[in-house]
Amino acid sequence: TPGYPLENGVNTEVMFDNMMNKFEWGGFDNPKVYLDENNRRMFSQMRNLFAMLIEALINKGENEKALQALEKSLIVLPAASMPFGHESIPLAESYLRLGEVDKGNAIIKEIEDRIILNLDWYNRLSPKQMANNATDILHYNLGVLVRITDLYQIYDHDKYAAHVDDLLSWSQFYYSQGLGQLANTVLKQVTDGSIRGFYSAGDDTMKQAVEEQAMEKSFQLIQQYSPELLQHYNNQRQ
Repeated sequence: TPGYPLENGVNTEVMFDNMMNKFEWGGFDNPKVYLDENNRRMFSQMRNLFAMLIEALINKGENEKALQALEKSLIVLPAASMPFGHESIPLAESYLRLGEVDKGNAIIKEIEDRIILNLDWYNRLSPKQMANNATDILHYNLGVLVRITDLYQIYDHDKYAAHVDDLLSWSQFYYSQGLGQLANTVLKQVTDGSIRGFYSAGDDTMKQAVEEQAMEKSFQLIQQYSPELLQHYNNQRQ
């Protein structure tokens, strides 16, 4: 029987049984199987479904089952068949939430390494060519780095600070190439994140210090390159 869904829309008992025992994965676990565009979309969706299940299990306090599902996802949907992408960030976060820091960081590192290679390629283009590819640069690369930065804001202050510095460096580079809108988008996300982090830090003085430093660096860049963002934040202060 299908059972009844929980308030969050995930019937963990039924979904766990389906994902762990009943589903057939159609060769996704075999790196030699060719995956066309449709299959790759399905592969990503399967990772999304695992992430949904795992998050629901963690929220229920069923950490052992969540870890089992995580390990299963890496067996039936391995990076050798399709490299980890932005859809795998929730899997990495679940590892971090469960205290499996090395495993979470390993997924993140694989995602980041591919993005850095992508950006190195894009950054060798002419400014006009970069402008023509600004959407891909932002949504499939820098935007993913922002998501990873947001993750480390919660789980690792040192990595968060390093990622903020990297994003600010990328922003400065794109300002220098005349891609102000792209740079503004990234810089605003970093700035907004640091502001939220500072005011949510409570009595955590270490977190406050990290966020204050991130804000200072962000506003230095804003003052140097972006009058429109400066006006935006000045209006917010009034």
